[in-house]
Amino acid sequence: DHWLFDTTRATNLPLKSNSGNSASDVGSTYFNSFNNDGFNVGSNGSTNYTGVDFTSWTFRKAKGFFDVVTFSPTEYVSNHRTSHSLGCIPGLILLKNTLRTEDWYVYHRSLGRNKYIRLNQTNGQTASTNAWGTSDPTSTDFGFNTSNLTSGMPSTYVAYLFAGGAATGTGNGS
Repeated sequence: DHWLFDTTRATNLPLKSNSGNSASDVGSTYFNSFNNDGFNVGSNGSTNYTGVDFTSWTFRKAKGFFDVVTFSPTEYVSNHRTSHSLGCIPGLILLKNTLRTEDWYVYHRSLGRNKYIRLNQTNGQTASTNAWGTSDPTSTDFGFNTSNLTSGMPSTYVAYLFAGGAATGTGNGS
């Protein structure tokens, strides 16, 4: 499995990017804590096992690079807007319902707001009018069509946002 832990949500409620399952309480045996010099994993063989190599990627929240946000829409709308702190237009958004079993939805700027892919599936892109709202993501927020992509209300989502690079206005050209 591909475990995701973040500082925005509780460390005992990880998600798996290769699964549509909701977050479930695994205690502290998978992951113990974030520290000022990294993190500590627990003793569970899924994240820490003698003689087995593990790989981790760590992304720090930073303007023009990466952000994590959570939000809880309460109604079905075609343009639920959620604020972010990237300071530039997202190039990639990974979106997951943390309370219900539901696919990971992926926005990529090359697909536009009317298409998405599923991170935990092998099928290709899906066309869906206003999948990412009625207007494109901006440097301060992104849209989400709760009418098309949700399996029930109310619910809670986490979004991992990555900057889109120079084409989105990151940097000052110097």
